[in-house]
Amino acid sequence: MQKNTFTHFCSAVLFGCATFLSACNQKTMSVFKADEQAGFNGSFEYSKDGLPVNWQLYTAQTVPWGDFEISLDTSKVKSGRQSLKFEVRACDTTGGWYSPGMASQIPAKAGEQYRISFWLMNEGGRFRAKVAGVAATSGDSQIMVESSKSHANWTYYEYRYTIPAKMNTLRFEFNGLSLGTFWLDDVRLEKMP
Repeated sequence: MQKNTFTHFCSAVLFGCATFLSACNQKTMSVFKADEQAGFNGSFEYSKDGLPVNWQLYTAQTVPWGDFEISLDTSKVKSGRQSLKFEVRACDTTGGWYSPGMASQIPAKAGEQYRISFWLMNEGGRFRAKVAGVAATSGDSQIMVESSKSHANWTYYEYRYTIPAKMNTLRFEFNGLSLGTFWLDDVRLEKMP
């Protein structure tokens, strides 16, 4: 075998092994069901396989160390026909894709101001909502609200956020951080005039 052929052979074997090991170590961080016709879907009216479309969901499938369910609920609704329900029996308190939750992103431009809002009911749990400006390799995250206050009725949350320089995406994320039940509805990411 010539030296160049041997070198290419060794490189191909190493690349193949690295690709295989990388694939074995990859973890799916969220479940995502896409539907372009549904748009942002902030009231969770459109769904596939029992989950709302166009949301990144941190489900029991992707967060195996928790004990929880995410479902659509037609009995407790703020707007439309259904809300999103998180029933958490145990979970990691870290947040992000380590805890039960969801996220969505929309294109944005630096300097644009947004009003982020949602309605929530909370039975005995701690939750966190975050907003971030995001680019391909960086982000600027701010906590919109973190609370363990129970709400038997729908409670409105609102936050204003300006997209930082060099960011091109607005991200909203919600997590359940403890034992409890949460209902979320009418999530809005609205660009201010």
